[in-house]
Amino acid sequence: MYTRYMFIKATYVLFIAVTLFLTGCAKNVNSIEADEVTLSQRIENSAISTATVPPTNMPHTPQPTFTPISNTPTPSIVPDTPTPTVMSATVTAKPTATATLSHEQIDANLTELMLTNDGCELPCWWGILPGEALMSSAREKLTALGASWIGDLTSTIGIDWGMGIEFEVDDEIVQTIDIYSSYFPGIERDKYTQGWQPHSLTAVLEHYGLPTRVLVYKPFEADPGQPSYHLLVFYEDLGIEIDYIGSVEILGDNRYLACPDIADIWKVHMLLYQPSQVDDVVERILPTSSISYIADPETVHEVISWQQATGTSLESFFETYSTSEGNCFEFSTP
Repeated sequence: MYTRYMFIKATYVLFIAVTLFLTGCAKNVNSIEADEVTLSQRIENSAISTATVPPTNMPHTPQPTFTPISNTPTPSIVPDTPTPTVMSATVTAKPTATATLSHEQIDANLTELMLTNDGCELPCWWGILPGEALMSSAREKLTALGASWIGDLTSTIGIDWGMGIEFEVDDEIVQTIDIYSSYFPGIERDKYTQGWQPHSLTAVLEHYGLPTRVLVYKPFEADPGQPSYHLLVFYEDLGIEIDYIGSVEILGDNRYLACPDIADIWKVHMLLYQPSQVDDVVERILPTSSISYIADPETVHEVISWQQATGTSLESFFETYSTSEGNCFEFSTP
């Protein structure tokens, strides 16, 4: 059984992989030396195996089977007597073209934006503020930075590492921004870790202060690989929610050990929104029906609260992790 993150957004990994592969195809293969293989080419060889065999010491979320899209479709020759063309039901829309940028430029844009956030504070993301930004402006901006699009509301950006960005729109106004990024074989780990460093647990606590809510739980065990945990940090008054996902050590008797250093986090999922425009964000992020196996739906959020799961206060959580990422913690999940 999966949460909204582990079920609805599990397809982002393959989505990012396919998009980065298509982006990489635009580079002249005759000019690439054997030791200069890009991420998009490495993903071509690893995307299918990633869907069934997770990386070492990381949990595996089942991925949907997909049919690759041919990059060079064979043109149809129309005879004197037109013959109807049968379209495959499995073909999906290709991403729209990105701006004409080199791989180096796209990665440089991503690195700069992750470092500066284009000068704005969360829930603003790269200068796009939920509740105010026009979707057309957001699309134009991301495209100019080198993002690819599938449909009108979902984009990916990055070559050596990257992320998916999904928008919820009402009357052309951006309502929420859903950001998803996952480390998997083919991604440059150092760039992934450095990219998310400004949004690490310690950086977020130091900048935004005491959270309004923290949830922690062990949702599943991957086989093979280690079990994982979710650490969800909420700033409901600001419109920020961040889910850090990493491997957990089993201590026994429903006790677990987690170390939320950004170098050990293999997935980050962030929801940004205007507080006045989104109600019951906890239930929206983590519906009790999706984790009812942990406890009674009426009490499940209390059971997986930081206080209940660890026996310590939010103030203690803040004091521990606002100054250092190197600390581990024990928690329990029924």
